[in-house]
Amino acid sequence: MANKVSKIIDENNQLRQQLNDQNKEYYEKLLIYVRSAGFFYDDNEVESSLLEILKDIIDAQKDYKNAEEYLGKNPSEVADELIANYTKISLFERVKFIGLLFGISVIWTLITQFSSSNHEINLMPFILNGVFMIALTAGMMWFVHQTTYRKLFDNKKIEYTAAGIFGVVVIAIFAGILFITPSFMSFSINNGGIVFVNVIVIVACLVGIYFLPDTYEQILIAAMPVILIITLLNIIKTFGLPYYVIKQVSTIAIILLILGIFWFGAVFWHSTQQDNKK
Repeated sequence: MANKVSKIIDENNQLRQQLNDQNKEYYEKLLIYVRSAGFFYDDNEVESSLLEILKDIIDAQKDYKNAEEYLGKNPSEVADELIANYTKISLFERVKFIGLLFGISVIWTLITQFSSSNHEINLMPFILNGVFMIALTAGMMWFVHQTTYRKLFDNKKIEYTAAGIFGVVVIAIFAGILFITPSFMSFSINNGGIVFVNVIVIVACLVGIYFLPDTYEQILIAAMPVILIITLLNIIKTFGLPYYVIKQVSTIAIILLILGIFWFGAVFWHSTQQDNKK
C-alpha cells in the first residue's frame, strides 16, 4: 500500500508542473487543506482523489479555464465534501500510527535522560512526552488545516515572531517535562546499560531510515545528527574521563548540537517544501 501511495504522489508531483502559476497556487492550497484534515483517513483514497482533481484541472486548463472557474471560488467547500466521504483507517492502523509517534518521543526522552549526571531513568517523562508529542502533532495538523484559507497575521514580522514564540514554548515544555521525575518511578542503570541502550538507539535510527515510510524517514534524517551527538556524548561520559576532558567534549557537543538543530530545520523545511510539491 505504501508503495502504491508513493507512486500516486510521484505522479502528482510530475503532473503539477503542468499547471500555470494561478492554478498551481489554487491547487496546492487545496492539497494542503485536504492532507491536513486528520491522521486517520485512508492515504490511498486521499491521494487518488487529489490526483483526479489535478488531472481535471489540467484538462480544464487546456480548454483555457482556470481552476477557480472549474471548481469554484470556494475550494474549501469542495475539499470538505471530499473529506466527509473518505474512509477512516482501521483501529489497528490508528494505534500503529500513534505508537510510532509515541516511539519517537521515547527515543528522545531516553537519550536526554542519559545526558544527566545521575544514572537514573524515570518513567514519568516518557509518558508525558509521548502524550505531548501526539497532542502537538495533532494540534499542528489542525492549525495548518484551519489556516490554509485564513490568514491570521497580515504582517510577516508578526507571523515569524509568533512562530518563534511557539517553537520556544514547545522546546520549553519538552525540557520542563524532564524535570518531572517522581522518585517512585525512577530506577538506576549502570554504565554498561547506558552504552547498550544508546547503541541500540543509534542502530534503530539507522535501520529506520531504510525501512520507515518516506515521511518518517525524512524526520529521522533531519534528527539524526542531534541523536548521534547526544548518544555518543552519553557513551563517552561512561569512560571515566577527567572532568576537564568531559567539559571540553561537552563544549564541542553543544556547538555540534547547535549546528545539528540548524541541520534539522533546513532538512525539515526542505522536506516540507517537497511534500507541498507531492
